Amino acid sequence: MRGLLWLRRAAWGRRFRWWCFGVLLVLVSSPSPAEGQVSAVVPGHGRGPRLLLMPEPGRETELEDLHRLLKVRRIHAMPAFGGWEIVELPEGADAEAMLEQYRGSGAVRLVEFDAPIHAAASLPNDPFFQNGAQWHLNNYGQNGGVPDADVDAPEAWDVVREATNVIVAILDSGVRWTHEDLRENLWRDPRTGSNGLNLVTGSNDPWDDNGHGTHVAGLIGAVGNNQRGVCGVAWRVRLMAVKVLDAAGNGYFSDAVIGVEYALTNGARVLNISWTSSTNSLAFSNVLWQAGQQGAVVVAAAGNNGLNIDTFPAWPASLRLPNQLTVAASTRSETAYGQSAYGPVSVHLYAPGAALYSTSNGSDSGYATLSGTSMATAVVSGAVALTMARFPGAGPEEIVSRILAAVDVRSAYQGRCRTGGRLNLRRVVDLPGLAMEPGMPPVLRLQGQPGHAYDVWGSPDLVQWEWLIRATPTSEGWSWQDPEAGQRPIRFYRAVPAP
Repeated sequence: MRGLLWLRRAAWGRRFRWWCFGVLLVLVSSPSPAEGQVSAVVPGHGRGPRLLLMPEPGRETELEDLHRLLKVRRIHAMPAFGGWEIVELPEGADAEAMLEQYRGSGAVRLVEFDAPIHAAASLPNDPFFQNGAQWHLNNYGQNGGVPDADVDAPEAWDVVREATNVIVAILDSGVRWTHEDLRENLWRDPRTGSNGLNLVTGSNDPWDDNGHGTHVAGLIGAVGNNQRGVCGVAWRVRLMAVKVLDAAGNGYFSDAVIGVEYALTNGARVLNISWTSSTNSLAFSNVLWQAGQQGAVVVAAAGNNGLNIDTFPAWPASLRLPNQLTVAASTRSETAYGQSAYGPVSVHLYAPGAALYSTSNGSDSGYATLSGTSMATAVVSGAVALTMARFPGAGPEEIVSRILAAVDVRSAYQGRCRTGGRLNLRRVVDLPGLAMEPGMPPVLRLQGQPGHAYDVWGSPDLVQWEWLIRATPTSEGWSWQDPEAGQRPIRFYRAVPAP
């Protein structure tokens, strides 16, 4: 099974726990609840489970008798609004059984469990995020897009939005380091005070005279929630400018090799390479491998020639390093960008890359739209930085595996990259904790982001999985007892972010 990390024997007997990228698989003797069933355990605000019910007209007396029989407490009634009632169940009651009694009584037309609600996710106030221009972060169908053909950034930001301890080295045309939306997130060399290195001129001033690097930098880490311009995938991150491309966008591997050395020496953990070459450099491939040994992830663009780079290689995109992610570009309509290179083996995943709005080098308040795998690569680099912040103990190969295991698989990308999917940042960082208290029936306890939905699945063999229940935890978590425990000999559980 992909992502299976390790196994340990639990202290309480013949039960085991498998950890899979933060998802706990628990082996118990328990069955599956009926599909669509809702948990009766709705913790929060220090009160017991509640039911919301609508009486059947003309049977109010029967309903009153049932209330008394079940010893529920009516919290509120709304006779002018369909007769809806809110009742609180007695402490320790079998809430599922009581719900079924109401359903089968004939005295109610509708009945449901109470469920938690939460304030909407905190969204950045950056103008071009707010007006929908940054579709790659939050696509709700604006400008002809397909809703959710994005990286689910707002949901991910509920969990992690800053990577202030992660340095992303941008090996590119430099960065306009005076830009209003970048300067607060720029890394500073403690020896020179500059924001990086210029290998084209041999100076410490990585000024962008092309524009490509500045656009990439904004996608990775434009300052979020500053009421200016755009928002990066990471609201706060340390952007290191390593200029290896000249004003025309051209450069040499010899400069790129020195650039990687500089980046690693100064603590960079992400190397953004939004360019390709038709020539493979053994020296450059070796320093990228060395980057993995030093804890860095390489994020490389697949290229914009529309070719299969398994057959017509591009470098470093076609390298198959364990610490590397090669990225193709997707569109707002959930299709492969027409000019994007692809490769079922060489390309790892797709990410939004067509018509992305970001910072430009024209002025300190300039913004522009560009398209290509360079942009998609920058989006993934921002995601890598947040993943590192979310899982600070993870090495580069684990970071790569987490991102690849969490893609949204779509038909448009299947057969065109290894995963057949597009980056989904929320699924990478929003992993719930799942534990179990022994007993019969066992109690599953889930901790996750309050208000986010998670799906609990069960399997008898870690191969075939069956959806069991959808959980929406509060700040106190969520718990559930399998109502049919004991009828099946064995079961594993796992919890994952719901769509």
